[in-house]
Amino acid sequence: MKPRWLLAAWVLLVLLGHWVAWSGWRQGLSMSDLNRPPIERLSVDLRRPVTLQRPQVAERVLNPRGTVASGVRMESKPILKEPPALDPKPLEPSAATPEPAPAAADGAASEASAQSQGSDAGSALGAEWPRSLRLKYRLNGHYRGPVFGEAEVEWLRQGLRYQVRLRVQVGPSMTPFLRRELVSDGVITPEGIRPRRYDESTQLLLSPARRASLVFEPGRLQDAAGRWHEAPEAVQDSASQFVHLAWLFLTGRVTAQEGETIALPLALPRGVYPWRYALEQRQSLESVMGLLDTWHLVPQGVQAPGALIAEVWLAPELHFMPVQLLIRQGEDNWVQLSLAEAPLEEDAAPQNAPSQPASDPP
Repeated sequence: MKPRWLLAAWVLLVLLGHWVAWSGWRQGLSMSDLNRPPIERLSVDLRRPVTLQRPQVAERVLNPRGTVASGVRMESKPILKEPPALDPKPLEPSAATPEPAPAAADGAASEASAQSQGSDAGSALGAEWPRSLRLKYRLNGHYRGPVFGEAEVEWLRQGLRYQVRLRVQVGPSMTPFLRRELVSDGVITPEGIRPRRYDESTQLLLSPARRASLVFEPGRLQDAAGRWHEAPEAVQDSASQFVHLAWLFLTGRVTAQEGETIALPLALPRGVYPWRYALEQRQSLESVMGLLDTWHLVPQGVQAPGALIAEVWLAPELHFMPVQLLIRQGEDNWVQLSLAEAPLEEDAAPQNAPSQPASDPP
């Protein structure tokens, strides 16, 4: 019989695979995944403790030019209440299908488009997004007995480039049974986060790390097996989605009120799936920073086969960032991430100077 810790580590590999919903490890990786170098972390120094503050939610401002009124923010497209109809099946091969463009070129085009809106747009992009910050969590759960570990999330900004980096380890800190890292890299636009590349790395004790990537292009993405899928403009990945949700609340594009629903397309290893969150209720949550006012978001109508259900608590006083997550598999198996210490942020506000997203080798 296998030791209990090995069984627990194996299940947590599945539970924590894609933060919110991981539908199973792909049976093969494309050569581009094997050859693509890891995404280098943005050089941002995080050392100042975050101070709780009431959120300054922008009001929706209509402007015939689509730019910012009174320097508040860009006007957005309507927020979806129902997920768009999506087909997760890969696109049919075609001789007319162009070769994927380098991610750096695509990211540069996105930044150029965002900056072309003028100085007001640049001001709005800087005002809408929180400074770079790091959140650390303690992990506990249950699978045929208690399991434990720790996790960390970094939201990094450098110019109009962003990264979301999630690191999870299960077991003792010196010799964890499982290490996992998810990285989303892309650009900030007037319409929110636009991922350009998503990487993940998984390593079990005494085993080599396994890696997979998603590559995003306008209107499509390439999955871990090298197949192309149609992808709506607002598509998010497993690491970027909660920061994008925070931005929707901070900019007033979504009103924080009970019963509100938010739909977004989510890129998973097998394709792009419709995803919908409902604001279930407002809750006061005990934390290391004291009593936090939070909004509890719950997935609804999940259509991805084998998907796992993850609930999230967003704290308005911490820029609507996640302070607790609960990931379930059935009724008896679960993992909870809870804030372990006060988050740290960078000292100076980031500048909106151009910065290139991660590039892929030709």
